[in-house]
Amino acid sequence: STVPRQYGFFLGKTFRLPPQTCALLSSALYDDKLGHNARTESHRIALRRRNLVTKESGLLYVARPHSGLDDSPHYSASEVDKIDAIVTELHGLSFTTSETSGQLDGD
Repeated sequence: STVPRQYGFFLGKTFRLPPQTCALLSSALYDDKLGHNARTESHRIALRRRNLVTKESGLLYVARPHSGLDDSPHYSASEVDKIDAIVTELHGLSFTTSETSGQLDGD
């Protein structure tokens, strides 16, 4: 079964993941049994600048060159810096979902 009974139950529809992300996770983790609600197709971030964040929706891969283990076996300062740059780029952008719209402001 997709989720063994001792771990709970499986909800077969997501109301948050966009279709492409849902399809990837459904295939990789849920025996192709996870579907998305049609409302998720409208979820978007309106991009003004495209430096690190280059997609309005879905998963985004951002490369960060590694040079061995930097500061810690769990993370590196340059990884933290890259994440900070992504969050900074997202800050203030407009978003739209099926139910609301607004600005990404960190709250």
